[in-house]
Amino acid sequence: MPNTSSNNRLHRTNFRCHLLCKRRTKVAIKNLLGEPGVSIHGEIVNIREASIGDAIKIKNLVSSLSHFYLEDNGSLLPSWFSDTLAISEFENRLKSKDFTNLVYLLNEEIVGYISIKGSNHIYHLFVAEHHQGKGISKELWNCATSTLEADVYTVRSSVFAVPVYKSFGFKASGEMASKDGIKFQPMELVR
Repeated sequence: MPNTSSNNRLHRTNFRCHLLCKRRTKVAIKNLLGEPGVSIHGEIVNIREASIGDAIKIKNLVSSLSHFYLEDNGSLLPSWFSDTLAISEFENRLKSKDFTNLVYLLNEEIVGYISIKGSNHIYHLFVAEHHQGKGISKELWNCATSTLEADVYTVRSSVFAVPVYKSFGFKASGEMASKDGIKFQPMELVR
């Protein structure tokens, strides 16, 4: 049985996310406590805390999109990066108290995932390719940050995702960089 303080945090988070999502995107979502989502255009939407049981589906989602980091689409991922995509690494992040992990479900299928390290660093934010451009990343961002109280958020964005983070209010915080064929833009959001 979950501890009471964790349960209270999730209840407060559920209430705040519900209000944030309703106010900012006009989509009422019940989340984090595993409550049923709402029907939007005939599809059931839910945002909830990710569990160990989600690890394989999250790994598959992130792995399917990791090519967006590569400078050359035909290249292989460097081993240090592909090691972070191992199922055991996802399980470790999902179990760790150092990470906030949420999934976005559409008709019970995981189509989005956010992982925030500590209280302010976006470690992962991925949305299934065929669901991009629908505001899912914004929903995940709003719900995740409603539980965090950081003054500054950071991310190493893929070049592809820079416009998404700019829409959240992030700005470049350094020069674009590349490591072993992985190109990224350091960014931060100051509140």
